[in-house]
Amino acid sequence: MKKLKAFTLMELMIGMIIGSIVVGFCYTGYRMIFRQYLDYKKVKEQVNEAMLMNTTLTTDFSHSVSVEYKDNALQVKSDSAQVEYVFSSDFILRNEHDVTDTFHLAATEIQPVFMNENEQEDVPVVSGFSFRAEVLGQQEIFRFGKLYSAAFLMQHDKRQYNGN
Repeated sequence: MKKLKAFTLMELMIGMIIGSIVVGFCYTGYRMIFRQYLDYKKVKEQVNEAMLMNTTLTTDFSHSVSVEYKDNALQVKSDSAQVEYVFSSDFILRNEHDVTDTFHLAATEIQPVFMNENEQEDVPVVSGFSFRAEVLGQQEIFRFGKLYSAAFLMQHDKRQYNGN
């Protein structure tokens, strides 16, 4: 009778044990890399959202004719549109026409800087604006400023003087 070449049962068991150890190492490595990816993605999303909000508000400030603040809402008026920012304890909303953008930043310590200290105006004009928000577990300060044209300043002073 001819002898067949084959593996013994013991050799097959040892092969399966070595194979399962290799698969276990691969799965553990994959799980560690996937967790790092998820952490990186979360950090990237938070930083991108903060940068987008900062860039958008800076652009709106620079293209505006006037900026007004009342009741936790910042109204940025330009020649073509009016944009409103609403600050709440959980997020910042940006409303322009029928489009609403939500920035998931909790704005605290909101400090508008008014163009004049006279509070007789119904809606005071803002020359500067700042607030704090938590980004990646740290409090960051966001500051914005508005430089007004001489024509706007003259018209604004004239309205105050006349009482309009």
